[in-house]
Amino acid sequence: RKIVKLDASLADKAYAASRTTKEALQQTAIEVLDNSNVVLEFQIGITCLSLVRFLTDHLSVLSLSVLTRLLDIQDMIAALVLLMERPPWIRKEKGSKTLKFEDNVWTPVPAQDNSKLTKNHAQVWLALLNLICDNECRQRYKYDSFRKATVLKLKKYLNEVLLDQLPVLGDLQRALEYLTMMDPPEAASKSSLVLEQLPEMTDALRRTNWTEIAANQREHVWSQAEKDRKEELARLAETYQMLDLDHIAGPPKCGQCGKPAQKRCSRCKLVSYCSRE
Repeated sequence: RKIVKLDASLADKAYAASRTTKEALQQTAIEVLDNSNVVLEFQIGITCLSLVRFLTDHLSVLSLSVLTRLLDIQDMIAALVLLMERPPWIRKEKGSKTLKFEDNVWTPVPAQDNSKLTKNHAQVWLALLNLICDNECRQRYKYDSFRKATVLKLKKYLNEVLLDQLPVLGDLQRALEYLTMMDPPEAASKSSLVLEQLPEMTDALRRTNWTEIAANQREHVWSQAEKDRKEELARLAETYQMLDLDHIAGPPKCGQCGKPAQKRCSRCKLVSYCSRE
């Protein structure tokens, strides 16, 4: 889900949200929160690329439900190919200036280093290599004309400069050549039954309208006047006074010296004391 949202438009918003200290001080609190949310969404999406790559490194030990989600439900191969079409970690500005996002920082790149792979770019290539060339994935991934055309878009990026930096992509290049010469293959099993545990509580939390809850809290809780807050605190104090909690807290002690106390302050009803001195 985070990777699907990770596109060039989000990268543009994240870059625009980056401000100097002087500019940040001139923003309102709402603007600071909105910009922070955009930057966090972009950084989380970039981090998810590494997580997907690490998952694909262990395809042989993943459960069937995880593999089904990667290939069928989420179609991670197509999602990663679309990222190659418009890489969000690369930004080109006017004047042929190129910026690359690495280590959570937008860094200017000299013209001679434009073809150099970044960590994020390499993570996507390695994930695609694992998903396309793995035997289990090749048997389970059901190609059609659309999926075939999408995957074959990778061929134009597999040049000598890229292969010199990641020689293991030679296997991916051969797999794409093989896919070019054949008709879209059918999956090994068309009607396989997959039993999967669903995170019901997580899905319920995702369906919750948090914006409505926040608006309700802002209207009824955080926008109270000083008088209303004092009345609320007084009601809470009366509620706790009605409960006999002395046996939980233990015998009262003097707030000044710590000795056992028999008297309690008549004003606040909270502090005990052993004598007037």
